[in-house]
Amino acid sequence: VLATPTTSRVAVRSVKRVGKQFRVRIDAPKGAHVTLYRNGRKVSAGTKRMFSVRTTAGKNVRFHVVARINGAIVKSTVQTFSTVAGTPVLATPTTSRVAVRSVKRVGKQFRVRVVAPKGAHVTLYRNGRKVTSGQKRTFSIKATSGKRVRFYVVARIDGAIVKSTVQTFSARSRK
Repeated sequence: VLATPTTSRVAVRSVKRVGKQFRVRIDAPKGAHVTLYRNGRKVSAGTKRMFSVRTTAGKNVRFHVVARINGAIVKSTVQTFSTVAGTPVLATPTTSRVAVRSVKRVGKQFRVRVVAPKGAHVTLYRNGRKVTSGQKRTFSIKATSGKRVRFYVVARIDGAIVKSTVQTFSARSRK
């Protein structure tokens, strides 16, 4: 049973305050169409990797990115940055580990164990389709007749949406 990650990394790499603007560097694959959000609102979009956006009033600002990569939509986690003058603009990332830990076949069902922070709302997908969701770490779902099954998890953590990598498991193994 081997996992094969296929999801691209999308993230806010750095934020630097220059005068009355933020320079936001994005980490995304080349050619991806990126949309930048500040405090939940769209502020810029394009295929570039550096965006300049006006500063806002307040002590902190939250940025996240949504990228379209070959038709797939990938969302980054929300990252908070300080906007107070004289304070370095440092990221306090809310990045949390979200993954499919194991898949075990028990009779005619799969027992899927998920890694996610406590209190996160987890949605489990099998072969690209939603199977189940809830605030639990272990899911039991009907087994399929195919040879291979692809699972991934989308978790909602404090308003941020975090997607795990797609992992492929053998549907016939008992491990």
